[in-house]
Amino acid sequence: MKANGGLLPLSKAAQLLKTTEINVLMHVRKGLLEQVEKDGIWAITIKSFEEFVSKNGIKKSEGICTSSCPHAASCGSGCG
Repeated sequence: MKANGGLLPLSKAAQLLKTTEINVLMHVRKGLLEQVEKDGIWAITIKSFEEFVSKNGIKKSEGICTSSCPHAASCGSGCG
């Protein structure tokens, strides 16, 4: 996968994972994806994205709320 400087914008990572940007950020928070800042813009490293996909496939990770979770805004505790 090629992208700008080895980075994927959050929106593109979310699109490829068939999820939301919030879920991508939850993946970052849980250490499943690596986020870096370049020129004031936050993005996901392609290396961490490819590692995540190779281990998990294109699916939402267990333990991370979906946008339809009744307490997705405050969760992070492992429902979903």
